[in-house]
Amino acid sequence: MFLDCNKAKKDKEPTQIYLYHRHSNSREYRTYEDYLMITNYENKTITADDLYKIAQKYIDSVKKNINVSRITFLIPNSEVESKHWDSEIWGALKKYCIFGFGFTNDFERNIGYPIKLNDITIWNNGNSRLLLIDKDSIMIDSILNSRMPLDN
Repeated sequence: MFLDCNKAKKDKEPTQIYLYHRHSNSREYRTYEDYLMITNYENKTITADDLYKIAQKYIDSVKKNINVSRITFLIPNSEVESKHWDSEIWGALKKYCIFGFGFTNDFERNIGYPIKLNDITIWNNGNSRLLLIDKDSIMIDSILNSRMPLDN
């Protein structure tokens, strides 16, 4: 699946987002966590809100028998080529994560309700900070309403 989020210059390759890896959680009510790779990513060219809008469209467009309840965006890398998912690969990939969004369709009790943002994860050099909508709503609003581009 390709999504164009191009704000490109004329001489630059278009920026596209594609599914890099799909991971299934192991709970009784299974959902997917999709890792989306941003091609031709340039630092300070996209905001958190831009990624959130892409994640919302992606969640709405994925038609599977199992919901996608989390989206994590990655920037390209040359070190990790394998799509075989294990702790070693995940350890190497973490430093390429930039932002993640969790949605409320992650539990069976939420079936039939509108899908809403549940949390965001901010990544920096392989370290993550999870912000929950219930506890950190002011900070999440501030991040999503900021027009300052992400600095990764």
